[in-house]
Amino acid sequence: KEEHGNSRDESSSSRSRRREHEARREERERARLEEQRLAEERLKEERLREEKERLKREEIARKNKEMERDLRDKLEKRRHQTKERDKEKEERDMRRQRLMEAERVKETYKKDIEERRMRREARERSRSRERKLGSTEMEKAGLVVVSDESRSPIIMDTTMDDEDHDSPPSITPAVPPLVSGAGGSTIDKKQVSPAGMPRITSGSTNGDRRSSDSGSPASSSTDTDSDDDDDDSDDSAAGDGRGSGADSTPPPPDIKAEDGHEEMELEKDTLPPYLPAIQGCRSVEEFQCLNRIEEGTYGVVYRARDKRTDQIVALKRLKMEKEKEGFPITSLREINTLLKAQHPNIVTVREIVVGSNMDKIFIVMDYVEHDLKSLMETMKIKKQAFIPGEVKCLMQQLLRAVAHLHDNWILHRDLKASNLLLSHKGVLKVGDFGLAREYGSPLKPYTPIVVTLWYRAPELLLGAKEYSTPIDMWSVGCIFAELMTMEPLFTGKSEQDQLNKIFKTLGTPNERIWPGYNKLPAVQKMTFAEFPVSTLRSRFKAVPTEVGLNLLNGFLTYNPAARLTAESALSHEYFTEIPLPIDPAMFPTWPAKSEGHKIKKVCSPKPPSGGRDYKQLVSEDTDEGFHMGVGDRNQLSGGPGFSLKF
Repeated sequence: KEEHGNSRDESSSSRSRRREHEARREERERARLEEQRLAEERLKEERLREEKERLKREEIARKNKEMERDLRDKLEKRRHQTKERDKEKEERDMRRQRLMEAERVKETYKKDIEERRMRREARERSRSRERKLGSTEMEKAGLVVVSDESRSPIIMDTTMDDEDHDSPPSITPAVPPLVSGAGGSTIDKKQVSPAGMPRITSGSTNGDRRSSDSGSPASSSTDTDSDDDDDDSDDSAAGDGRGSGADSTPPPPDIKAEDGHEEMELEKDTLPPYLPAIQGCRSVEEFQCLNRIEEGTYGVVYRARDKRTDQIVALKRLKMEKEKEGFPITSLREINTLLKAQHPNIVTVREIVVGSNMDKIFIVMDYVEHDLKSLMETMKIKKQAFIPGEVKCLMQQLLRAVAHLHDNWILHRDLKASNLLLSHKGVLKVGDFGLAREYGSPLKPYTPIVVTLWYRAPELLLGAKEYSTPIDMWSVGCIFAELMTMEPLFTGKSEQDQLNKIFKTLGTPNERIWPGYNKLPAVQKMTFAEFPVSTLRSRFKAVPTEVGLNLLNGFLTYNPAARLTAESALSHEYFTEIPLPIDPAMFPTWPAKSEGHKIKKVCSPKPPSGGRDYKQLVSEDTDEGFHMGVGDRNQLSGGPGFSLKF
């Protein structure tokens, strides 16, 4: 029993040991599997981390490449822009040098012409005095003049007295004095008679009458050439052979050039590309008048149709100065400026046409449907306004046109809303160059009576005579404010009232913010109210932004030297902030008032007449427009043969 019990105990213990061994083996197997699982997870995590790092490195490398590429593009673009800017600057400098050289040539030419005119006047006075003295002696001697036309005797003194000594100087052949010999005979020294006058002969002492026509043409041409080309020899001859009459001739008066003559444009070294100037101008009968559009500074504008091409054009009839002869210098300056300032945002001149007489001369221009003044009046009636993107689009086009004018040394001098035209395609064009003129360096004194009152710069209102491009930039600022508020910014009734409105809005200037302010003519004569603070911001409700207000303040700066230029205004951040300027093609369209038959009323004051007190330059209302009858068609079929050269 004991042995059996011991064996049973041993078997049970062995079974328990086997169970424990199996349990330990299973535990080791589970531990091994768990360790293997953890190792796989760690390996997977490490692979994921490596993949993320690889993707991150690739992203960084890609971004670096893009940055390098953008930087290279920017550097290349800047290098290209620098080259273009240098090229444009070089072209502007060359153009400026040519203009300055042309100005010097013009001044030299004007001085030479003035000196010749003064010498010619002195010679004419001397000759008139000698003729009167000689005629008195001949009348005493009983000499007569025989006319070629009637062969009737004419007393020499009567002929000479009829001559108008106060008339403008003219080139006439010289008549040397006659020397009376004994017995009433007359000695003739290369005598030349003016304009068909016969030779002076003696009575009938020797019966030898000389022909009045012999030798006259050659002598006349010789004397005329010598008058124009050899002034010194004429002066010496007057001193040698004309007796004491030349010595007693008073010196010529000082000739003071008037404003119009002082601004007269002379022919430049290059002609504008205007082909019709080579031929005769077309007749206005080749155009069909549709309706009258507007009256500008120096002319009336009509809408018309070209019968030859069926195109709609604008015809501007120039106001002719009837009390003076010749073509108005203001019209010549306007045509010349328009031909020089060719730009997409400036009205285009096609040709010059004429009517039945020289009082009817027209400029043919591209027809543009709207002007901003009448368009804004229509929008105000409908309670509409320009959105900021439209204002920026209009201002960009206006600044490009003004920058082009100033780059070509041209002052517009009458920028206002009614002189800005807008087509159905959203293209803005600057028009009405009746007051425009070229300027040069150094500046010369011009008339301050330019620019419509509401858009006139303060330096002009205060009487400054030397001015430049800043006067146009002040007008641009007034137009900018008007586009945002749909109302003119300063609406003065007189120059004094205009200054008060400007000072009340922007503050009264002083010598600190405007050097030279105290030296202006009006400041020395008048005292203005003190407005220390600018209230410009209160004039606007929601627009413009602070950036836009900064641009407006740049235009409306008192000191002309610190006033913003058109070129710098184009690069202002106002045009790059949101909202951006819209494309001109996206502009909304409105019915064109200019295509109706009613004349629109413009409330802004009329522009000045260039500083001179002009009389009524146009005919009465019954004579406005141009005649479209066919009665004189045969007479006008060949064209009037009038041509212009600039």
